[in-house]
Amino acid sequence: MSRQEFLHDVYSAVQQVPEGKVTTYGHIARLIQFPRHARHVGNALNRLGFVPLPPFHSQNVPWQRIVASNGNISPRDNIESCYLQADLLREEGVIVAEPTIGPEFVGGGGGKVDLAVFGWFPDRLPSEEQDASP
Repeated sequence: MSRQEFLHDVYSAVQQVPEGKVTTYGHIARLIQFPRHARHVGNALNRLGFVPLPPFHSQNVPWQRIVASNGNISPRDNIESCYLQADLLREEGVIVAEPTIGPEFVGGGGGKVDLAVFGWFPDRLPSEEQDASP
């Protein structure tokens, strides 16, 4: 699979995460048949605004709905982007616990989502379900 095909699959899968729900980088990786590539999913989403791959862009791929396997908003170089992700999730009705930031804080982190309440973990993508129906 080429890099562009991988990006296409990641972005297509992320577009199917319902509003008000979140899933993990690892779950997206499993859904697109790359179960050991959670980090690559994260890299793909990180590059969403920089890698031209029409028709996908940061306004039609809900990147904010993807979190770490423990429900944390993943740390980034710019803490403001963590807060943006938390704010976007809150606008969708997702409860995001405030981060604990102390003097040892390094690298960011924008809060935590309760995956038992807001998690979305289907065995297959909705688009695959539609393709399989008679």
